[in-house]
Amino acid sequence: MAMKIYLTVYIPLLMIICCYTSNVVGADPGPLQDFCVADQQSKVLVNGYACKDPTTVTVEDFSFA
Repeated sequence: MAMKIYLTVYIPLLMIICCYTSNVVGADPGPLQDFCVADQQSKVLVNGYACKDPTTVTVEDFSFA
């Protein structure tokens, strides 16, 4: 009798609790450092222009509206 209660009540209850409490968290670790300034002088085209080297990027490469 105890085994029947275990199989019909506790296992489905445990499965429901596991489904509702599982979390998946995905985040970009450094969104402020993600940028790609187009290198207009590059001969290589990868779905548009290639990215400039981050060490050569200046403030003038960005436009502020």
